[in-house]
Amino acid sequence: MNQPAMTRTLAVDLRSSRLGFAVFEIPIQLLDWGKRAMWADSCSTLIGQLIRKYGVSVVVIRGMRHGERRDTQRVRKGLRAIRTVAREGSTQVVALGEKQLRNFFRQYDRYTKFEIDALIAVVFPSLTSILPRPRKCFQPENRRMSIFDAVALGVAFLATTTGDESLRSLVDSAAGVFSPASR
Repeated sequence: MNQPAMTRTLAVDLRSSRLGFAVFEIPIQLLDWGKRAMWADSCSTLIGQLIRKYGVSVVVIRGMRHGERRDTQRVRKGLRAIRTVAREGSTQVVALGEKQLRNFFRQYDRYTKFEIDALIAVVFPSLTSILPRPRKCFQPENRRMSIFDAVALGVAFLATTTGDESLRSLVDSAAGVFSPASR
């Protein structure tokens, strides 16, 4: 399959009431990241601004099956809005499924969100200061997790679709720094 030349990628983690994003450049570099408290169906302005500001060629979203936990009417409207804004800017939209995302990190023995996010923080040291602590079962998820979910989505996409081995080698080298056995 012939992949388009990707220089900049925007990964978006969309939830009903918040959005996390990460902008990557090849060779692998994290240009920008952030989170916004906003309704999912009103995200088109922000996504359009990010696409124009960074000259994004691919937008990566999480693929959802009907009936999944994140599959709400508001999120579906938001995903449609992202596709519309991307189409207007001639930007490709790719959906990465939950199974693909999990399988990528399983090869590094990362099964929980905290294990994945700790690996992401090692790969991108600028995120270390905002890495939330592991949560207890009775605690709500930290809002900063949407940033890490977006970065994880972008890393999994770029590592599996580009021919650039720099990302895989970066993740390989970081995998030993924090291992689940060291907990």
